[in-house]
Amino acid sequence: MTSTRHTYDELSGVYLPVALVVFGVVVVAIAAALLLRRDVPPGVDRVMHIAGPAALVIAAAVLVVLTFEATSDETAGASPPALTVRVTASQWMWRFDYGGGVRSAPPVSPTAPAVLRVPAGRPVRFVGTSADVDHDFWVPDVRFQRQLFAGRTTTWQLVFPRVGGYQGLCAQFCGLYHQDMHFVVQAMPPARFAAWLKARRSR
Repeated sequence: MTSTRHTYDELSGVYLPVALVVFGVVVVAIAAALLLRRDVPPGVDRVMHIAGPAALVIAAAVLVVLTFEATSDETAGASPPALTVRVTASQWMWRFDYGGGVRSAPPVSPTAPAVLRVPAGRPVRFVGTSADVDHDFWVPDVRFQRQLFAGRTTTWQLVFPRVGGYQGLCAQFCGLYHQDMHFVVQAMPPARFAAWLKARRSR
């Protein structure tokens, strides 16, 4: 697995047409109700009341199945991780633990982003949890999102394909300073990351 972006781009290619069709059906139904008013025969009216909700339920079920299949394929295609990082979300900050006593430095100010360092192009395993309320680990550039819950661990795997920075956010409203709960993923060349991690562990 190189990135989840391709997987979820394909999935969005299914969601958009379905959403447009549903929107079109709703608009046509509203227009017909306004124009025909009470002229619809009782039998047709009954069929419409049953068929409309049934079609929406079927569409939702199909989308749910496709979403779960995409998630399963993503997990099944994952390569062995080069690194495991423990993610702890709390109001209103992120902490990243690499093991061996190495963790992300505390932010210099309440609004400064935490920094998650990873080797570029290598699979990274994440084990995440929340220390208080529900949070959401979201990295838009790789089309990836996972909810984190208090008292429960969630595991996922990601690859950041290019060297550079990626924006990370909490996508679950979590209180007064939710808007400041962001982080930066710094994807480093693997050799440079290994040297950084070794230097931190030798302190």
